[in-house]
Amino acid sequence: MSRLRLIAAGFGLVAALLAPSAHAAASPAELEALRDGAYRTTSQLFMYVILEKAGERRKDVGRLVANLDPRVAALGDKELSNEWQQLRTIALREPYQNGEANQLDLYALEDHATLFAQGIERRLPHDLDRQRKTLYELAGRMQVMMTIYLRNSA
Repeated sequence: MSRLRLIAAGFGLVAALLAPSAHAAASPAELEALRDGAYRTTSQLFMYVILEKAGERRKDVGRLVANLDPRVAALGDKELSNEWQQLRTIALREPYQNGEANQLDLYALEDHATLFAQGIERRLPHDLDRQRKTLYELAGRMQVMMTIYLRNSA
């Protein structure tokens, strides 16, 4: 019986060692698309509020979340999945309470989008060529600025 436990422990150790490599399975392009999708989700919810309950923007939020859910799950990253679940929960919740936009939810949405994007960034390969990395960082900065602008407008 102890030999079986030793073998099972060995398999468990191998599985644990292989698990972090699941993060690397996603291509840089897919990771960028996930980050961009999270920011688009956030932007669409802010636009829903700015445009005073523009229904099409609300539908866009639902479509984006439905598209991103399986892709985030496919990464197999518990921390990133947790952050995505928090972001999506706020994005799918009605942002109005008593006829007013819930500002705390809007700030929380921005915060979780930022934390999700930072989690994605940590998973990018460190050996990206300089030009691609610069473009990725520039796009990220622009998304953060747009998110702040839209949240302030909402």
